Amino acid sequence: ALLAIFVCSLLLSPGLIKADTAETASASPAIKEVYFYLGDFDADITGNELENPGSESGFGMGMLLEHASYFDWGGAVLVIYRQYDTPSTVSGGAFTVVSDDMSLSTIGLALYGRFSHVAGPVRLYAGAGAGLYFSKLTLSASTLGFVGSYEVQSNDMGLSYFYGLRLKLSNEDYLGVEYRHLNLDASLTPVTTGTVEIGGELAV
Repeated sequence: ALLAIFVCSLLLSPGLIKADTAETASASPAIKEVYFYLGDFDADITGNELENPGSESGFGMGMLLEHASYFDWGGAVLVIYRQYDTPSTVSGGAFTVVSDDMSLSTIGLALYGRFSHVAGPVRLYAGAGAGLYFSKLTLSASTLGFVGSYEVQSNDMGLSYFYGLRLKLSNEDYLGVEYRHLNLDASLTPVTTGTVEIGGELAV
C-alpha cells in the first residue's frame, strides 16, 4: 500500500513584469511555481530479476511556467532510490561472495504539462510528461577478503502521469497530496536478462 506523505510546497509567485509594451511582457512566461516534494516510492517488480524491493524513496523539485489560467508547463528533476534482492543467477566465481542485495538509483530530467482547476482555496490538477532517466545498479562482492563493487548503467526515456490537490495556506504556501506513476524500462545486463521495468508509483 502506498504511504501518502503530506508536504508543503514553496510556491513562488513573482509580480507582474513591467514593460513598455504588452508584447514585450508576454514574450517571457512568468514563473508560477517552484516546488519540492519527498515521498514513498513503490517500485515495480520483475520476477526472478528485481524482487523484494526495500528502502524505497523519491525526491523531486521542479518549476512551472504560467501559460493560461488552467494550463501550466515546466520541468522537473526526480531522484529515486531502492534496493532489491540480488538474483540467484548472479555469481562471482568460486572465491567470490556476492552481497545479498543490490541498490538501484535513478535521476530523471523531465518536461511536462499540467491542467488545473481552482475552487476557492483548493487546486485540483492532473498532468503528464516525458524525460530522460539515468539509472545505476550497484552490487558489492568480496574476493578472498578484498571488497569491491560492480555497476551497471542505463540511460532511457520514461513517461509519467500525475494528479493531486493543493490547499492554499497563504499567498506563497500550499499543503498538498499527489500521486505519480513512472513508466520506465532499462537494460541492466548482465545482472538482469534483457530489459526490465524499473518505474513505479510515488505518493507525496
